[in-house]
Amino acid sequence: MASPHLSLWLVRHATPRVAPGTCYGRLEVQADPDHTRLTAHQLHAAWQSHKAAPETTLVWHSPARRCADLATACAQAGLPASEPKADLLEMDFGQWEGLAWDAIERTEIDAWTQHFLTHRPGGGESVDALLHRTQRALTLGLQTAQAQGIKTLIWLTHAGVIRAVECLISRSPQALNTLQAKDWPMTPCAFGSWQIHTLPPVLRTQTR
Repeated sequence: MASPHLSLWLVRHATPRVAPGTCYGRLEVQADPDHTRLTAHQLHAAWQSHKAAPETTLVWHSPARRCADLATACAQAGLPASEPKADLLEMDFGQWEGLAWDAIERTEIDAWTQHFLTHRPGGGESVDALLHRTQRALTLGLQTAQAQGIKTLIWLTHAGVIRAVECLISRSPQALNTLQAKDWPMTPCAFGSWQIHTLPPVLRTQTR
């Protein structure tokens, strides 16, 4: 059984260099370099204040440039080297990528809202798929932590993945399988900030 004291740090990348109101999930955008370095140093200081040790810390990052750059900056600041994990990528918005949210047809937004869990916005990825791959990453993290004596998991990732984790650790399987738009966490983790969660020994899973 996984340790009840396993900490998961969900770190959102620094402020991206993209026009406000733009839909970007898999779209490759650069994060502000100065903010990226600041985030890395602040994260390192917080990690040290928790008396975490390199040998009991595991760091993974989304392969997206804005997270890969943060992983490099974190290693330079003194955190353990990070491994890229595709399951930590942001949600794929398909044909919506790069568009202004205001430019997307209202009927398309409504279709996603009405079938929030299974609809693929822009023909990309559904929330259901996002939850499943986030679940897969959590399970792998717990298994790896148990095998290697890891006490701290650090993910350098995106708002969508962070929200998915919030749902997975706070909702029952039945609630996950009937998730609606109103249930999705509305307040994102700010750019360059993080949340710390204690992972339960057994994760909730979807049954579908």
